Amino acid sequence: MNTLQDRIRENAVANPSTPGLGLSRAQPLLVLAAAPMLLFPRGFLPWVGLGLVLLGWLSHILATAKLLIRTPLNRPILILILMTLASLYPSVDLTLSLPKLYGIILGFAVYYATVRNVSSQPRRVSAVAKYRGQRGFWLGVGLLLVSVLAISLVGLVGTEWSTAKLPILERVYNLAPRLIVGIQSSVGPRAGIHPNELGGTLAFLLPLPMTLLVRGGVPRGPNALLLNVILALVTTLGLGALSLTASRSALMGLAVATVVLLTWRWRRLGLGLLVAALAALGFALSRDAPGVLEFLLRADVSTVASGGGTIASRMEIWDRARYMIEDFPFTGIGLNTFPVILDTLYPSFLAGPDARIPHAHNIYLQTAVDLGLGGLLGFIGLWACVAHTGWRAYRSMGSTPEHKPMQAAVIGLLLGLLAYLTFGLTDAITLGAKPTVLLWLMIGLIVSAERLAPDPRSSPPPTALDSRLLSCLVSFARSTTRDAYWIVTFFLVAMGYLVIALGVWVP
Repeated sequence: MNTLQDRIRENAVANPSTPGLGLSRAQPLLVLAAAPMLLFPRGFLPWVGLGLVLLGWLSHILATAKLLIRTPLNRPILILILMTLASLYPSVDLTLSLPKLYGIILGFAVYYATVRNVSSQPRRVSAVAKYRGQRGFWLGVGLLLVSVLAISLVGLVGTEWSTAKLPILERVYNLAPRLIVGIQSSVGPRAGIHPNELGGTLAFLLPLPMTLLVRGGVPRGPNALLLNVILALVTTLGLGALSLTASRSALMGLAVATVVLLTWRWRRLGLGLLVAALAALGFALSRDAPGVLEFLLRADVSTVASGGGTIASRMEIWDRARYMIEDFPFTGIGLNTFPVILDTLYPSFLAGPDARIPHAHNIYLQTAVDLGLGGLLGFIGLWACVAHTGWRAYRSMGSTPEHKPMQAAVIGLLLGLLAYLTFGLTDAITLGAKPTVLLWLMIGLIVSAERLAPDPRSSPPPTALDSRLLSCLVSFARSTTRDAYWIVTFFLVAMGYLVIALGVWVP
């Protein structure tokens, strides 16, 4: 019976004329059509976008008779969905919260559409189906590379450059034309794109083309040279735009990803650079520790009172975020309401009354502020699951020439996520922000690569008794820790909904 079912499944994936498959292919088109309406909400357009996302989900249900495709991230995504909905209750301004909600929903839709259409079936499928899955995977990689090019060009003509960090760049800024003179951000209109957001976006996108260049991820063939030239141009343009932002957090995130990449490709060179960087940092701290910390951690001039930011300003922002978490541990304060709550309940004494601080400048604090402790644990669990899935994909592919390009792409995607999380230590591209749509595409490609990789269960298990015993003990400890983590997370989610229920029903 299982063999017959496997053959039917393989035929459904390999045959494009299968009705169910044709219906499911409408999902990415619907998500693509909904993207501009949810990223730039105006009037009734977000409701149309949500309707298109819902229609795509219904097409998936009709095609597969399942609510969701089974992936390793379903549990943390469920946590984030529950806490996102719960965060709407304490929100003091839904006009601030709803755009972030639309962005989060779009991100989930992009993730599931990617996994469903790149790797609709697990590993045991026909060669034709695997070829189509790999073609879809590389289509997603190509979309990310085009995004690097597009974001770099738009950033050059639409960024609100600031000379406060590096005045020497003022002449370069004056050479760039300003074609975009006003945008609508999540906290109000701005004169242009914020340099830190541009830098953070490029920081998590650039490791992919860099890895494909360094690792040789381009398949050999007549077009290999052209593809390498394109990768080099995309990388150079992206690095140039990132350098102009002078975003310390973005540069640090990309630097960490680059050192890991070089260590993975050329171990001695990478370790040498790491030792040199640590030695340089230690020397700088020994000469002027307050000055180094002031440069790395001071707040942006645009978010504090005139006169420049200080390290005390950044510490005060983090301290205010801690107060918010202590006062709203289960539900959070509501999506994207940080500036309102900060000015009303936790006023900043160093930033000044005219400052507009959009977030906590730390993605982990900001997630806890927005979604509560349950949302923070779901957020951390999400990245743990992504890292484990990416590692499984990397190990499953081995070092065969057939899978070497995809293996290099997986490493590039993982390094991009590492750059994002490093950037998030001192800044934040929050959940639901426009660039996070690309993050969910990257996550979907990592999960798809793991599903397209050869089945690791085909390798023989260890035969020695001590090896089997150690393996069982490690597996037991890992599963127990994982289950305990998710039990605590779901408990915090339940507490959040209990707080909401008491607030609604108790007079």
